[in-house]
Amino acid sequence: MPQGIAPVPPFDFAPTAARTRRGSESARLRLRTWLHRGALDERLARGADAGDDERLRLRATQLASREQREELALAVEHTLETAKDPVEAQRTSAVPTMGVRVPLRVREIRDGAPELGALIARLRDAEPIDPQGAAMTKRLLVDGASPFYYARSPVTLQHAVRSARLALEPVPVAIEVEVPLAA
Repeated sequence: MPQGIAPVPPFDFAPTAARTRRGSESARLRLRTWLHRGALDERLARGADAGDDERLRLRATQLASREQREELALAVEHTLETAKDPVEAQRTSAVPTMGVRVPLRVREIRDGAPELGALIARLRDAEPIDPQGAAMTKRLLVDGASPFYYARSPVTLQHAVRSARLALEPVPVAIEVEVPLAA
């Protein structure tokens, strides 16, 4: 060094017990959440309250994140492009597809393009979302029995996509107002 040797500040290399415990609990929670993400997504899609369960709360936070929203939007967009032109979508896909793939219901997806476009736009806008809608979108994409793939689905694709898009809207928190009782 041109101005001499700089002193090195003292550093305690021994981790504190609390810091180690918090870190391992956090890592354990993230691992358990990742392992059970499918079941957690299903619960959130059905409207479960994330307030009491830390895994559900973490998964809801993950689903509402900007990264996850963009990933969902890209997946829906890719599904729509695949339905419009399967050969071109396969050729330009950044993710190579290997193994078994469930065939898409191409005609229904093409017919539902406006609703799918609205879902993509809502996922990409700057407004906050409700994790239930993100979980519903995720289930649409990964569940082989969803209307994207399964002709005998109990709901139409248009209804399922619209439901997911509407569920993205955060539910306003009710304010309790004391109302006087009538005599």
